[in-house]
Amino acid sequence: MLLDPKGNDVEVDLETYRRGILQWIEDIRCRNSREDVYYIDTSIENRATSGDEWGSINGSGNEDSRCMNATSESVEGLGGESPLKQDWELVTKIEDLQLNNRRLVDHNAELSFQMENTEESNNHLLKEVEILRKQLRNYQTLDEKNKNIEKENEELRQTVTDLQETSQNFQNKTKQLEKDRVTLSEFQEELQTKLSAAHRRLESLSTDHKNVCLAYNEEKQRLIQLEELQGVKDEIDKESTGTQEYLTSVISDLAAQKE
Repeated sequence: MLLDPKGNDVEVDLETYRRGILQWIEDIRCRNSREDVYYIDTSIENRATSGDEWGSINGSGNEDSRCMNATSESVEGLGGESPLKQDWELVTKIEDLQLNNRRLVDHNAELSFQMENTEESNNHLLKEVEILRKQLRNYQTLDEKNKNIEKENEELRQTVTDLQETSQNFQNKTKQLEKDRVTLSEFQEELQTKLSAAHRRLESLSTDHKNVCLAYNEEKQRLIQLEELQGVKDEIDKESTGTQEYLTSVISDLAAQKE
């Protein structure tokens, strides 16, 4: 009831549990102390009352003289009953009270033992709670480390994935470059073939050019010779024309003379 006064069956923390246990132990101690004081005081008063009554009754020291010396005033003072009966009842009550007192003392000792065990159990529980707290802190630290490691592993996995993608891209590019290299090699071979053919064609053209140049030079020489011959011919033609005119003139003169 100290820990859960409303009976809601709620969970309590360690500090509330500790305060409740200490308060419960203190209440038991106070209650036992009050009960011990009450029963001890009652026992002493009863014993004192019993001793006074026994002292007033035991004037001569034997039971018969006590009965004989009892007066009506003493009987009336004791409520009109027999003093011996009342003393017997008082003794019985005292014995009952002493028995109850012993029981209470035993109960108090048992409660003290239980309280000691409770304190030991509480201390043991506190130690276990402290150990559990340390373990919890260690587990929290380990959990934090595991989270960090998991985060690092996730980053590493992502990095590995990125590297794999990059490697795959490089491989694809390498394959494409290899294809391009093969294509370029084929194109280079084709160009080399064409270049060889062009070189051969160039050599052939160079030979043809030389031949053309030779032919041109020959034709040029021939044209020069022809021009020279044409000049000679023209001169001859001129000379021939002059000669023919001269001959014509001579013939005309001769013809005229004959007439």
